[in-house]
Amino acid sequence: MISIQYPIILRAKQIEDFNQTLASESTNITIPVDYETDALRAELTQFGETVGPITKSTKKLYLKRLIKYKRNPEKMALIQSAKQDASQSSNYSIELERTLHNTNWFKKIPEAVEFELDMINFFKNSSNTKNKMMREGHLKQSFIYLLIDPRISQNLPGDSMFISKFDAWKRFIPSIFYVGKGKSSRPYAHLYDALKTFNRRSSQQHEELNNYSSKIKSPREEKLKKNPSKKLERIVDIWKSGKGVVCLHVFHNILPAEAFTREAAIIEALGLKHLTNMKIGDFYGPAKTWPMRRKKNVGMLILFKALQVYLAEGESQLSPSDLI
Repeated sequence: MISIQYPIILRAKQIEDFNQTLASESTNITIPVDYETDALRAELTQFGETVGPITKSTKKLYLKRLIKYKRNPEKMALIQSAKQDASQSSNYSIELERTLHNTNWFKKIPEAVEFELDMINFFKNSSNTKNKMMREGHLKQSFIYLLIDPRISQNLPGDSMFISKFDAWKRFIPSIFYVGKGKSSRPYAHLYDALKTFNRRSSQQHEELNNYSSKIKSPREEKLKKNPSKKLERIVDIWKSGKGVVCLHVFHNILPAEAFTREAAIIEALGLKHLTNMKIGDFYGPAKTWPMRRKKNVGMLILFKALQVYLAEGESQLSPSDLI
């Protein structure tokens, strides 16, 4: 009996000592690197954290994460609430869902590259495009953008050195809440629309925001005021939590028709019930006749490539103060 209770008592003692250390007002908190692994995992799990393998190289990362929870319990509660909401509302395609739970399916994602190449070659061939009416013309000025919730991604690029590609994929996918095809400053139109909603609801508006908001009088603003979209509500919610929206741009300088096709493939993979998009996308070229499974597989490949860009470029958040 003693042999069973002793580790539990020791673990409880460790947690108590660690909590007392964290309660110190000193900003230079020493991280106890010898903190028991099982206790660390148990505490992080209580905060709703998904804990992977705790190794010598990842333990310090998990200890820092636990300190964040201890220092800012209310803020971290908001983050976990956002993660739970995303988890509950997510309804990915079957093809994408299995890549999130099985490494073997995850490793098969690049196999869709041959179909993506068929699409690329079609739009690259001038004989297929120049003599045809293409949606929004023939200028290669389009790109794809993803809006990411940093409360869920949790600075994934910064953690990518310490976790596997599979674990990075599992954090990246739930963090995406909108997919769009854009050119020029199109993605920022969503943020400016959200800013108007944010300004009206904020109890502590800056004078600059008031001036900006008071200048805008349009039917579009009145429509947004009466019926704010899920996308705008999500952006405002991110700002209220003290975070900024991450806008990831990928696949630059492509034809509008190719951009619409890539956007549609991503939406099919992620599913409208997970995203804040209002409708599915449109396919062009050979992708128009693809079976649905192939469309979703190519969508996952596009997301996989977007993840590599995200990890390489890092995370830059856009807050209301960045828009004025």
